[in-house]
Amino acid sequence: MTFIMSRNHDSIKYQIRQAVEYGKIRNQNTKHSYRRSIDKVSEWLKANGIRDLSAVTTAVIQQYETDLAADPKEYSPATIHGYLIPICKAAGV
Repeated sequence: MTFIMSRNHDSIKYQIRQAVEYGKIRNQNTKHSYRRSIDKVSEWLKANGIRDLSAVTTAVIQQYETDLAADPKEYSPATIHGYLIPICKAAGV
């Protein structure tokens, strides 16, 4: 018996991956960093009721940055910047 998992092509994670051309990234370190960042931002977007990439504005990205800076893990500015790169690229900011 073959079990085929379908992908949700409407998910925010899928939309971001398509927008940043994730499949074309050749460097494995960059790909790993993008995957981690996309996973993190997509969870944050879902938790904040945003399910479509077209709803991601500069204000939404700024709020995400603020939330990252306030996180108890105390991310460094470089880490926060790394987390912001894929969503900024996907949103065209």
